[in-house]
Amino acid sequence: MPVRNCLKPVLEKKLQIKRLTAYRFQKLTGLGRGTSERINDPNWVPNEQTLATICKTFRIQPGEFLYWVPDDSDAMLAELLSHNGIDMEVFGGLN
Repeated sequence: MPVRNCLKPVLEKKLQIKRLTAYRFQKLTGLGRGTSERINDPNWVPNEQTLATICKTFRIQPGEFLYWVPDDSDAMLAELLSHNGIDMEVFGGLN
């Protein structure tokens, strides 16, 4: 899929926490366990309702954590993450 998310590192930076767990994300958003566990998956793109919940809860725009990546170009995503001050190591690399 040409859209990737970097929700977890963006929220960790925004909330100034070292590690955002799925459990903590679930408690903050009220979203289900399965949805909350997907914050670790860069290929996961939230549906409209989930996206609205995330944006409302954390006061962020979708463009802050969703990126279109042509041809699954990891280099392009790394550049976008870097532009937002997120280290690729923190993101956990890409598959």
